Amino acid sequence: MDETKNAQQPDTGRFYQMPLLHSIGVVIYVSLVALIMQNGEKLFGKEDTVLTVIGVLLLFSVSAAIVGSLIFARPIIMVLAGDRKGAVRFAVTTIGFLVLEAILFFIAMAIWQ
Repeated sequence: MDETKNAQQPDTGRFYQMPLLHSIGVVIYVSLVALIMQNGEKLFGKEDTVLTVIGVLLLFSVSAAIVGSLIFARPIIMVLAGDRKGAVRFAVTTIGFLVLEAILFFIAMAIWQ
């Protein structure tokens, strides 16, 4: 009977590992985009044209797709597999890690300013 109970209970440490990795992926992606934006004039020139606007909108669209997939793709797959409870838990945990990382980032900014 204990084996059945243990088989149904996910390993807590392993469960938190994937949402943490997904949230770190978001932080890495956002950092890369920020680096590109910070050096935009050096990379693309100072003159704003219609191509600049198109590029920014494309970057925004691609960013929404990438970050959205990092946060919600696995929960959607879990829902489709019938694990609604696990999907909600995964999404909330990923978002929770993102909030924690943002708080740590702002604390670090306040300290090093």
